[in-house]
Amino acid sequence: LPSALESIANERDICNHIQWIDDPTVTNPLEEDDSMPKLVNLLESSKSDDVGVQRMPLCPIDSVFLSGSKEQMLNFASPQNIQMVQHLNEGRYGPPRFCAVLQTEDTKRCANVGTILRVVGMKEFQSKEKGEGVAGVIIKVCPEEFVQVKHVEDTHNSDDVAYMVAEVQNFNVPAVGNEKDAEACNALSRKIYDDYNAVRSIYLDKDGVVIQQIPEFDIVTASWTLPDKTLSPSDFSASNERFWTGVELWQNLCYAAKKGCKQRLQVQVLEMCVEASLATFGKMKYPINRDEYPLEVQDSIREFEESESERYVRTVMEYVDPVLTFQAIISAESHLQRLQILSAVILAERERLEGMM
Repeated sequence: LPSALESIANERDICNHIQWIDDPTVTNPLEEDDSMPKLVNLLESSKSDDVGVQRMPLCPIDSVFLSGSKEQMLNFASPQNIQMVQHLNEGRYGPPRFCAVLQTEDTKRCANVGTILRVVGMKEFQSKEKGEGVAGVIIKVCPEEFVQVKHVEDTHNSDDVAYMVAEVQNFNVPAVGNEKDAEACNALSRKIYDDYNAVRSIYLDKDGVVIQQIPEFDIVTASWTLPDKTLSPSDFSASNERFWTGVELWQNLCYAAKKGCKQRLQVQVLEMCVEASLATFGKMKYPINRDEYPLEVQDSIREFEESESERYVRTVMEYVDPVLTFQAIISAESHLQRLQILSAVILAERERLEGMM
């Protein structure tokens, strides 16, 4: 199921401020679209001061990491990322840190605001083929801070570096500067808190509409079993650790929702494959190889997957998107804007759920 789609971001008001840059290592399938800003235009328009500029590897990825969130595991299998981790481990860039930026699935472009990840552990896996070297690497990372990409180095002709290297600069939004904005932040914080708890109670209802619609959604309870007083309205009013705790909880729900939809789709496709196998071979044949089914059956399964993917994008992802919403939040230019985005998506999900009751 897709999540990081620039075409969808362009349609959503809350994502209009996200700026995208070209990944010079891949071909943009929509590069003939002149409406999309190119990398050079973005860099030329960026600030010229060098305060807080750091040079480090740039890693396109399909998710968004929140500053200060808990340690996470990443599994890399591509030669570029394996080499990047090895160079980090060697100390080539000083402390083992790299910048993770969201890369869209449709245009292959990257957001210009990302998160510095510090590597705190790694494990290499050797290839089973003799002489093939490292086949993959798992790293444990700790998100640190948000940065803006200022310059991407050209490593196309390098014999030593197969990944991207960039100069990045600290991306810190200003504190609430005037009384009017402070009042707006406080009002939004209370609204977010109320809507957040309303949505939470619906998801945790064992006999509620969510569980009835998608049984796999019961996996969200593991992330939402915190005591009711863990968060308070004041926790959202300032861009601090408590605020990002609340944002991370909402992101956990979004990922759980996607996982539930994905599990349901997998079960439905498996049922279709079982029916196809019985009709084709008279028995259930393992391993499942869809290429052995009649062409019309293959087309039917593929069309079903495509329709379900489109339905997810246009319904569930509209409300509980685990990627684009959070890219919009970290790319926001003020804390007020971050609150406006978070409030909009939580309210929309509350209204959706209450409309189902």
